[in-house]
Amino acid sequence: MKHLVGSLSVSYVNYKSLKFLAGLETIETDNLGVNIALNPMMTEVGLTNLTTVTAPRLLIGSNPNMKTLNIPNLKNIAPSTVVNMVMNVGILKSPNLCITTEEMERFLEKTGPGNTTIVVKYCDPIPGGNVCTSPQYGCTRIFGEILIGRESEWKLEMFKTVEYIFGNLQIYEANLTSFDFLPNLKYIANQDTLNPVLLVEGNSELVTVTFPKIQTFAPYLAVGREMTININPQSPTFCVTTDEMEQILNKSAPGNITVQGKYCDPIPGQNICTSPQNGCTKVLGNVLIGVEPEWKLEMLKSVEYIFGGLHIYEANLKSFDFLPNLKYIANLESLFPIGLGQFKW
Repeated sequence: MKHLVGSLSVSYVNYKSLKFLAGLETIETDNLGVNIALNPMMTEVGLTNLTTVTAPRLLIGSNPNMKTLNIPNLKNIAPSTVVNMVMNVGILKSPNLCITTEEMERFLEKTGPGNTTIVVKYCDPIPGGNVCTSPQYGCTRIFGEILIGRESEWKLEMFKTVEYIFGNLQIYEANLTSFDFLPNLKYIANQDTLNPVLLVEGNSELVTVTFPKIQTFAPYLAVGREMTININPQSPTFCVTTDEMEQILNKSAPGNITVQGKYCDPIPGQNICTSPQNGCTKVLGNVLIGVEPEWKLEMLKSVEYIFGGLHIYEANLKSFDFLPNLKYIANLESLFPIGLGQFKW
């Protein structure tokens, strides 16, 4: 059988592998998806020819003797084509299971909405593979902890081709004004339980924190680990653009974000408002709400991001239904917090 139209569920069996299904190439379903869990003897999945899973869920977990996934050709992971369908991926803890960087890369590039949770360690990289364990010219994938300090120009040049960091990135007391030495970085996928995925600290000359191509700071969590981003450049000229903050806010994982600095002045023509306007989705600056006319509240209905503080005081409101689309409030000003007070309900 090459194509399965329907769900695949394997639980509470004594198989060591699913190699008897090795001919399977595609699984397509809008029902339960793929579930391989609670199999006490299983050491691998072993679907060696599987290329595509189109389903609401892919779950592999709680198989106590599993050591490897061994799904080498799985490249297409996407939700069902049913409208509004998501795909959730879970590779859950098994004591001996590890994930290769190639497997992680495929999960990073899963298409469509949905959560991805991977709570297993990385396998040791294979010598001679396509992953570097230290920076090298022409390297696109680096495995391990990356520490950047006061580096010479030739060493920073080695990072210009890097697209994936399978580990964490720490930039500490570096003589950098920007991150333009990482123009192609797309993903940082950290499985380390001790270090934050991104630490930027003590960089007195830093002006901007833009990663031009980054798509995620790692939606993959080690066991019990929330993802931490800490940006504290300690530079008097440092500022954060709203695009940079939006990139950090959309990191796709629970955890702590610490950004110390101020917002950069908006660029003329940028898609951001400095005061509420009809159709505006992003507002830079503090938003104060008091006893407002209906037409002014109507302007806030499209707002998704407030890059500043929100203060609602002595307002004649019964609810916050004038902010139905608000997703994030990102305030860098300690003197103007998010404030709520003296409502006239």
